[in-house]
Amino acid sequence: MPLSTLERQTHLSKMPPKPVTFTPEQIVQVENRAPYLTREQLADFFGIHVNTFDAVRERQPEVEVAYKRARAEIIGQVAESLIQDALDGDTTSRIFFLKTQGGWRETNIHDHKSSDGSMTPGLVHFVAPQIEKNDKGDD
Repeated sequence: MPLSTLERQTHLSKMPPKPVTFTPEQIVQVENRAPYLTREQLADFFGIHVNTFDAVRERQPEVEVAYKRARAEIIGQVAESLIQDALDGDTTSRIFFLKTQGGWRETNIHDHKSSDGSMTPGLVHFVAPQIEKNDKGDD
C-alpha cells in the first residue's frame, strides 16, 4: 500500500541527514580561507553549522590537513614578522615576545601608604625568568 503524503514526510523526517562531504575544490577553499577566518566563519561560508564543519574535518582527513596547514603557515608568517619587528627595535614587539615566549611577566605592587598618609601610585615591576647556568659556564 503506498504511503500518503503525510506518511512520506513523517518517514523522511525520521531519516538521518546525509553527511556533508567536501569536494576537492571546497578543500582548496578551506586552505585559502583558513588563515583569515574562524571555524565559525568557514562554516558560514559553506552554509553549514560549525559542528558540521568539525564533523567534516574529522571524517575527511584531507580537510583537517588543509585547515591546519593553512593556519600554521599564517601563524608562522606573523611570528616571523613579530620577531623581525622586535629585532629591529620595536619596544611593543619586544615586550610581547618576551612575555609570550620568554616567560616574562608584569607584577603590580601597590603601595597604599605615603609619607603624608595618602595613597601613592602603584609600581610596575618587570620580572624575567631565572636562567640556570651549568658548571661549564655554557647556557
